[in-house]
Amino acid sequence: MSCNCNYALATNTPCISCVNGANSVATQTIIQKRIWGQVRTDSAQYTMNLAALTSGAALLATTTNWNQMSDRVSAAVQPPLHPTRGNSLRRTLTSDRPGAGNPGGQGVDVKHDSYARYLNKKKASTLKTQTQISVPVYGNKTRMTGLLANSVNCCNSFST
Repeated sequence: MSCNCNYALATNTPCISCVNGANSVATQTIIQKRIWGQVRTDSAQYTMNLAALTSGAALLATTTNWNQMSDRVSAAVQPPLHPTRGNSLRRTLTSDRPGAGNPGGQGVDVKHDSYARYLNKKKASTLKTQTQISVPVYGNKTRMTGLLANSVNCCNSFST
């Protein structure tokens, strides 16, 4: 079978790869991603997977986080801000009006905990790309590929 790279004429000849050859690892990976629906997805699915990997990236492998509702390794600390010489960005000079300063405190992500954050932590371990290539029992599925390009590096810190 010949590889026809003349795209001016419409032909029915399948062309797997005209540049690197038909059996390169990159070609096999992109074919598998197309079969499993990991490429050419809509932006909502991409954003959902990105949020899950971002929330789950900071999980510790051996211990729990500082609070189990949190998706951070350590507590988020936001010091209170009370302007003394005026603050033109917040439209107040020295008065302590609502919106003029930071709320202050620690663990703000736990205070505003959501079910979406909980689901993102659960989904993160299943969305990562498998690093080791295995020999398939049948078919040609050699490893699980993720939707995001750097999902291998994003989720190294927690186990599946």
